[in-house]
Amino acid sequence: MLSVLRMGVFELVKLNQPPHVVNEYVELTKKNVNRNAGGLANYLLRAVAVATHDGTLPIPPSGEANSAEQVNALSILYSHPTWLVRRWTKRYGERATVELMEYFNEPPTHHSVRPSLRFAGETQQNSVDATARAMASLAETCESLGVQTEPSRVLPGEFVRVTDNLQALVRSGIIGMNHGRRTDDDVVFSVQDEAQALVVAAALDPQPGERILDACAAPGGKTLFALNRLNGSGLLVALDRSSKRLKALTKVTRALGYDAPHFQSRAVDLTEWDGTVSGEKPVGQFDKVLLDAPCSGTGVLHRRADMRWRRVEDDVEGDLAYLQDALLDAAARHVRPGGLLVYSTCSLEPDENEERCASFVERSNGEFHLEPVPSGITNGAPIETLHPVPGVENCVFRSWPPQTGMDGAFAARLRRRSDAA
Repeated sequence: MLSVLRMGVFELVKLNQPPHVVNEYVELTKKNVNRNAGGLANYLLRAVAVATHDGTLPIPPSGEANSAEQVNALSILYSHPTWLVRRWTKRYGERATVELMEYFNEPPTHHSVRPSLRFAGETQQNSVDATARAMASLAETCESLGVQTEPSRVLPGEFVRVTDNLQALVRSGIIGMNHGRRTDDDVVFSVQDEAQALVVAAALDPQPGERILDACAAPGGKTLFALNRLNGSGLLVALDRSSKRLKALTKVTRALGYDAPHFQSRAVDLTEWDGTVSGEKPVGQFDKVLLDAPCSGTGVLHRRADMRWRRVEDDVEGDLAYLQDALLDAAARHVRPGGLLVYSTCSLEPDENEERCASFVERSNGEFHLEPVPSGITNGAPIETLHPVPGVENCVFRSWPPQTGMDGAFAARLRRRSDAA
C-alpha cells in the first residue's frame, strides 16, 4: 500500500496531475490490498490533492536555510518536532537532517543478537572460546529456523544481525528474559544494539580482575556485556534508582550464575549513594565507572517514536543537563586515582555530550582529563563508524545512525589523575 501511495503522491505533486488521478490509485489499492485500504488511500490522496491545489502542502521552500518556514515544512513532512528540526538543521545542515529523520521514520532493518554466557564459578572457561561456540550454535539455530542473518559490522565475533524472522528465535526460547526456565543452558541470547555494546567494548574496555561500577545500570544490557568481558573475575557493582528495574536485572544476572563476590547491586540514587551495598562497610573506589546517563534519547527515535513528542527543548538545555552534571560529579567520587570514568548517552545533542564533558573537566580543576579511545579494542571496527567529533578527535565517539545502521550513541573516556587525593 505504501508503494501505491508514493506513486499517487508523485503524480499529484511532481507531475501536477489533476485530482481525478486519485481514482486509479484507489482502485489499485483495493485490488492489491483490500477494499478497506482503498478507503484510506482515497482519504489520504484526496487530502494531498487539495493541499497541492491550494498551496498548503508543506514543501520546504528554496532560499535561506534554517528559516522558520523551512523548518516548519520539514517538521510536518518528516513528523519531527520543530525545535528538534531547527537544532539539527543548524548543526548538521538540511541534507543530513533529512537523512536522519528518514532513518528514524523507518522501522529498524535488523536486530543485533549476542550471547550472555553463564558463569560456572571458578571453572569458568575462556570467554573468547565460549563466545565462539555460542555464536556457532546461534548460527545453526538461525539456519534451522529459517532466520535471516548477516555479520555484525563492528563486533563480528560477539554479535550477529538478525534481518528477518526474529520472532522465530523468540518463540524458540533462546532470547528473552526467561533465563530462569532454561537453567540447563550454558548460554542465553539477548537483543542489544551494537552502538550500546561499543560503549562497553571500546570505551569501558573491561578487563578480568577489574572493579567496575555501573552507576545507572537498568535495564542491564551493558551490565551483562561487561560481566562477560570480566570473564568471572573482579567485581561489578550495579546501581539504579529504580528498585523494580534493578530487581529484574539482578534476577537475570543470578540466573546466569553471577552473584557475590563478583556481582552486587543496590537500588539507590547515585547522588545519594554512600558507597555501601549489602553491609555497613563501603566497597571502596573502582578501577572504572560507567555512567550511562539519563538523556533525551534523540539517538534512538526509530525505536522510541513517542520520545520525539515527549521531549521539549528545555529538557535538553535545562533539566537533563543539570541532572547529567550532578551524576558526573557523583560518579567521579567513586573513581580511584588513575582510574577511568566513562560517560555515555544515547543522545545526538552536544548539550548532553561534549558540553557536559567539557564542563565536568573544568569543574574538576585538572583532576580529570579527556583520554583518547584506545585503538584496536573494537574488534576491527572501522573508525568511521565511531564518528569522531571535530576538536575532540579520538577522545569521544559517536554513532551516526544513517551512517552506521546502529543507534545513535556517545561515549567519552575521562581519566582521573593518578596522584589525586
